[in-house]
Amino acid sequence: MNKKIVTLLCSLFLLSGCSGLFESEKTDDISSVTDEEGKISEPLDINTDVLNNPDTKYDPSVLLVKTSATSDSDDLTDDMKNLGIKSIKSIAPRSEWKKAALKEGIDALSVIKKFRNSGLFDMVDFDYIYDTEEVKEETTVTTSTIPTEIADYQKQVNVDKAWKYLEDNGKDAGGDSSVIVAVIDTGVDYNHIDLKQNIWINKLEIPGNGIDDDDNGYVDDVNGWNFVGNNNDPMDDNGHGTHVAGIIGAANNDIGVTGVAYNCKIMPIKAGNSSGYFNNSDIASAITYAYMNGADVINMSFGGTSVTMAVQEALEKAYSTSFLVAAAGNDACQNEPYYSVPVETVYPASFSFVDGVMSVNGSNYGSVFTNFDSIKENKIEYECFAPGEYISSTFPGNRYASLSGTSMAAPVVSGIAALLRSAVPEKKDFPSKFLMSQIINTSETQPICKYWNRKAMVVDAYKALTEAPKPDVSLYDWYTFDNKSISSKNNGDDNIDAGETVHIGVELMNRGGMAKDVTATIDVKRNGLDDAVDTYVTITTPTVKFSDIGTYSVRDAGKKMESDTVVDVENPFVFDVAENVPNNYQCDINIHVTWKNGLTSEDTT
Repeated sequence: MNKKIVTLLCSLFLLSGCSGLFESEKTDDISSVTDEEGKISEPLDINTDVLNNPDTKYDPSVLLVKTSATSDSDDLTDDMKNLGIKSIKSIAPRSEWKKAALKEGIDALSVIKKFRNSGLFDMVDFDYIYDTEEVKEETTVTTSTIPTEIADYQKQVNVDKAWKYLEDNGKDAGGDSSVIVAVIDTGVDYNHIDLKQNIWINKLEIPGNGIDDDDNGYVDDVNGWNFVGNNNDPMDDNGHGTHVAGIIGAANNDIGVTGVAYNCKIMPIKAGNSSGYFNNSDIASAITYAYMNGADVINMSFGGTSVTMAVQEALEKAYSTSFLVAAAGNDACQNEPYYSVPVETVYPASFSFVDGVMSVNGSNYGSVFTNFDSIKENKIEYECFAPGEYISSTFPGNRYASLSGTSMAAPVVSGIAALLRSAVPEKKDFPSKFLMSQIINTSETQPICKYWNRKAMVVDAYKALTEAPKPDVSLYDWYTFDNKSISSKNNGDDNIDAGETVHIGVELMNRGGMAKDVTATIDVKRNGLDDAVDTYVTITTPTVKFSDIGTYSVRDAGKKMESDTVVDVENPFVFDVAENVPNNYQCDINIHVTWKNGLTSEDTT
């Protein structure tokens, strides 16, 4: 039986008077505008100060617009022309999102409100710009091959043991050739001697015939697509993407380096230009291309402090079929305000359905450059660490390079995910969230960091393949209700007042293996002391039982909804507030969660 206690569920202000209303202001804390799944519900510039962040970049000549119709029509209407649109193009076949190029002399910032008020579009957003997540000053390029024995960073995370385990169990040691890893980056040198045998081939496309044979919206996309140049040549003109691809899937051919998943296929998708910059419109297109063309894993070694709704929606769709990996960034910043260090919430790594990867050195010390997760088990997360310093890999022109950064740590995890998908190919039984839990929750290797959230570990490829993670259930969200339907003494003003009967609804999230017999209880003991029970609050329903909670799943207490608003829950905690409670009284409520391991009865901890 496992047990977790949250000593401060909330601080409730019990009021006998009225409360004022305050006009909301824009915030620089992105976490405050995310929903229960860590997603944003509307463009970031509406409620946050994202445009005042000096790190925020966007294309001033473009706006992204969403329409209800999933039409490929790129016809301009007169109303669109009058808004200042020069041309409009869908970001992907049958996508609701389109890229609206503005007429000369028109800046996106100056017209975005006009676009939003026009009634022509369901949503309008900026086309934010990201860059790669490598430490550029630590680059060493060589024309000579590098010894092919297993790399130190691979031993560090037990890749060699993972290879042996797969081989011993009748699998290809370097993963299965049917497993596809999409590398969304600056392109990939698909002619590199250490990569060419593992480059993905679109077998449904006939090379060079000028026809979209597979009807996927892209002509002659035999080896991927170039969304920067809008053509079928995803060749790397920067070097970053080729380096990332080699970490994942360089061939085991007695030449150069060997990738973590050296039998798996690399799908080259160019979304970054020669300078290493990525437009969100191209990223959304690339993500859509990847999952629509069968990518099992999508690696994204780039990021920025803003994100478009188009990218978020593309990732949500991709998550149903593809394991998503992204770099956490290299500015030594925390992702949420907690410590006295700068804050930088990097996307797409911060999404809860993307495995955000931080960096350690060869001794498992947190890299001095790595961004880090400051608060465990919440809605904005970087999930794990991987080696990211002085990683040797492929570089364009049959060369090799040593690079550092979370850009290098992310493909280590993507390679491990490819090995794991090779071992469990059935996506219906083993979806993306299963892979995430296996990779994140099986390792026991703690990073050595000044700032550590006491959750994220250094990945372990062997344990990801061989061990079942224990359940890890925690509080995810909570609500209070003082509806008039609960008690005749309630006034329904959403404030907790003297004499009222209050419902508390909670949501629990399991970030580990299957949990069963999940039960939550509450008390009002100050500091957990039995002799310090609050006398102004009487709990009448102290226990709520939840059904089993699967891996990386959220379970609520039965939400009652009205117009997309939670108005109560089916199974609430209930407490009464004393009539004589002082004004502005503060009460601590503790929640205790217990569960059993749903995968094995041998786990008695």
